[in-house]
Amino acid sequence: MTTRLTLVRHAKHAWQHEHRLAGHTEVPLAPEAQAQIGELTHVLRTHGTFSLAYTSPLKRCIQTIAPYARHAKLGIHEISALRERDLGSWEGRSFDEVRAQGLPYAAYDGSVHIPGAEPLADVRERLHDFLAHVLRHHAGERILVSTHAGVLFALQKYLVANPPEHPYWIENAEYVHVVHDGTRWLWGGKL
Repeated sequence: MTTRLTLVRHAKHAWQHEHRLAGHTEVPLAPEAQAQIGELTHVLRTHGTFSLAYTSPLKRCIQTIAPYARHAKLGIHEISALRERDLGSWEGRSFDEVRAQGLPYAAYDGSVHIPGAEPLADVRERLHDFLAHVLRHHAGERILVSTHAGVLFALQKYLVANPPEHPYWIENAEYVHVVHDGTRWLWGGKL
């Protein structure tokens, strides 16, 4: 039995213009986010139907899939496992401010200690629990998931046996497919 997840990264938020890390912080969507959401909604409408949607409880994720969910009459379920990693003392800082401690993407790969940040092992554990929940309750279904770059990076590292040094980048309001073929999860790549 094949279970399919379409993982969406939220639309662009306002701090991205300033190259600031948001983490758990609620940040409003950027002005161009509505166009991104409109395009995403159109694309999702051409790819069939989903049985339900899971989303991070942060508004930027909910707002990204809400128009499609309304159109498809799809229930949206907020789940904290999909929340962005708490970036501790880096939250709200610009990339330039953290460069002295390591490249910004290092926040997601665990190679740099971030004071007060959620341990990467905890992020992986909550993602493991989420995937187990999906298989227990939604095996054989097609599910839409709205989440964050950090979660997507962690998920890729968890699912891919030999992940690339620099994780596969997913732009705002874009998506990748992840499939469980009955024995294991497979990172499907961007369509």
